[in-house]
Amino acid sequence: MKYLGGKHKIGGEISRILKHVCPEHINRYLEPFCGALGVLRHMTSDFICTASDIQPDMIHLWIGVKNGTFISPTNITETFYKKVKSMKKHSALKGFVGFLCSWNGMYFAGLANYKGTNRNVCREANNDIKKVRPLLKKVTFKCASYDKYNPKDTLIYCDPPYEGTIGYTGTKGEFDHASFWNKMREWSKTNIVIISEEQAPKDFKCMWKKGYSRGRGFKSKKSNPKGKDVFEKLFIHRDNYDLLRSNIRTIHVKSTKPQRNTKRRTKRKTRRK
Repeated sequence: MKYLGGKHKIGGEISRILKHVCPEHINRYLEPFCGALGVLRHMTSDFICTASDIQPDMIHLWIGVKNGTFISPTNITETFYKKVKSMKKHSALKGFVGFLCSWNGMYFAGLANYKGTNRNVCREANNDIKKVRPLLKKVTFKCASYDKYNPKDTLIYCDPPYEGTIGYTGTKGEFDHASFWNKMREWSKTNIVIISEEQAPKDFKCMWKKGYSRGRGFKSKKSNPKGKDVFEKLFIHRDNYDLLRSNIRTIHVKSTKPQRNTKRRTKRKTRRK
């Protein structure tokens, strides 16, 4: 599922890392920049999940998919695309068309029309929605800014707009990176917080990185103007890095496994009841 800055290609790998480093006693999971659910869809069987985003159309979409109230179109023409784009009211339909059916998952950046091929972006989006729907039954969706939360004893994964890159559309105002990192420091005192970024302040340590290509749709203003390969990195505050050092050191060994061991999964499911 295409989404600007989304983790549809490496979401499974990131989710395995999150599960591997997370302490046993934590069974809540918060994703305040959930987007197209590239990571969250892999977390729902192990945690009590809250998915949040400040982009209202995407949250409308996921609530509609979860509840079965959103009936997606089976085909999209240029005329229909422009009609949906002109709608003033936020809706699940605008989330579906504006993101999932647009070039590179950029909000109404033009209908992704792969002429001369058998690809159909509307069909692809519908197929992905069918796959993810059963995973969302117990997920709580909220439309809110990340800084409105006050979590505790929670595993938190943040995938914010990357500093120095072209920002997201469909939301208001510029993203305040300094305020974001201050909030990450605050949360890290009582939670396990892991952040996807290319760079971070000195008190955050890189716990994993991987070469990754985002393409032109996520090009950097400075270092990556043509969308070339970059390093995807996961950062954690140095205090939590020291706390979880033994788990972090074995990421490359354990993160290749498809899921947590049965004993660990059973403990979390017992706590939910």
